[in-house]
Amino acid sequence: MVRWEPSRVIDLECDLPDLPPASSAADAQEEEADVGGRTCLSTWTHLLGRCSASPIDLTEGSSSSKPPMPLPKPPGKSVQAAPGPIGQGGQAHRLREGLLAATMQRLRFRAVVTRCGRTRGRKAWQKDTLLLRNVVATSNDLPQKIHTDHIWLKATMLAADKLLLTSTIRKNATELKGKELALHKGNFDAVGTQAAVLAGFAVVMVVEFHMPETAHFALQGIYYVFAVITLVANLRCVAMTTCITVMGTGLALRGPDGSMVRAVEGMYNQRAIVFRSFGTGIVACCCSVAVIAWIKMDVIPACICTGAIAWTLFSIARYTRFYLDFFKFNEDEVVSLDDILGADLVNKENIVKQLGIGSDTLVRLLGAITQNRRGVTADCGCVLMNQVGKQLQRLAPKPGQLVEFDARVRWYRKLGGWDLRLSHHTRFEKAGMAVRRG
Repeated sequence: MVRWEPSRVIDLECDLPDLPPASSAADAQEEEADVGGRTCLSTWTHLLGRCSASPIDLTEGSSSSKPPMPLPKPPGKSVQAAPGPIGQGGQAHRLREGLLAATMQRLRFRAVVTRCGRTRGRKAWQKDTLLLRNVVATSNDLPQKIHTDHIWLKATMLAADKLLLTSTIRKNATELKGKELALHKGNFDAVGTQAAVLAGFAVVMVVEFHMPETAHFALQGIYYVFAVITLVANLRCVAMTTCITVMGTGLALRGPDGSMVRAVEGMYNQRAIVFRSFGTGIVACCCSVAVIAWIKMDVIPACICTGAIAWTLFSIARYTRFYLDFFKFNEDEVVSLDDILGADLVNKENIVKQLGIGSDTLVRLLGAITQNRRGVTADCGCVLMNQVGKQLQRLAPKPGQLVEFDARVRWYRKLGGWDLRLSHHTRFEKAGMAVRRG
């Protein structure tokens, strides 16, 4: 330890002897130890001569510059500088600062695929991996070149994309079926409401109508027959629509896998029976009104009313047939998810909008699937997963290709330089043409 003692006044204008600086760090330490072991001279000349730093010109403040201070190391860990030459400004320090600043941030990387294969391991992520070399960070937060030997990139992201694509398609197909379910439910509710109104009229016709004593017994019998048919047909329609809407929606929402399709198809198949029962109630109600006209009116008014009712029935039958022919379509040409995936006239943007897919990877996979896609329904989950798996195998990167990917990075110390451990992979795409292995 150096002891400072009071000394005489020093004349700063006297010339200092030119002593050579320390040749190395070891010599400097030895000289410092030698100085600390003996009593310091009462002169500043000896101490200034022992300093290894170059003299500073205080007259030119602009030209003086402080040496760059080393950055602190991460707490609890020792940091090793990246290999390679240190350029101006401290490339190792800038690399360290950039890596620490980019920890757990999503960055863009570019690398060359060296090998695609399987590694030994019991874990699922160790089965399919990609060996990447010459990893370069394209983000401005990091230096252009990352000093790393190789990176094992988990290929389970492809399986995750496949699962996400399958789940997205099944989810949107279920939503489409849900819209169809809501359509059928609304139709049955409307028909059931009208049938309930006609059933109330039929009850009034049976209970509240006072039959004149002078009425012919044949007209009385025909009237009550049509009134009862009206009541029974409309009550049957109300009961059917109630059961279909309650049980169908319950099956669609609470049933096992595939219950949505089963409920929608069942409700669609029951439309004809419900409409037929409702039509029978309408015809029977009109016939009952015609019989009432003959019971309570004279011949001429009864004929006019009967003609009006007959024209109404004829018009209903005519327009019903016209509407059936106008809105008729072939069952084989029904719109489904498979039709959307296999249509040649529908471009990829419309498909993506229909399915609600926003990821670039899923759009690319969907575009590859739509090229030769026929004969698979939207609810065949296993078949769809197999088809997507085959397309993913074709889209897998090959050795020598230049690829780009997004990842979250976290650093760790490794002998030989910095290395990056990538996790939470989101996107993986080809970056231009393939390059040769070097």
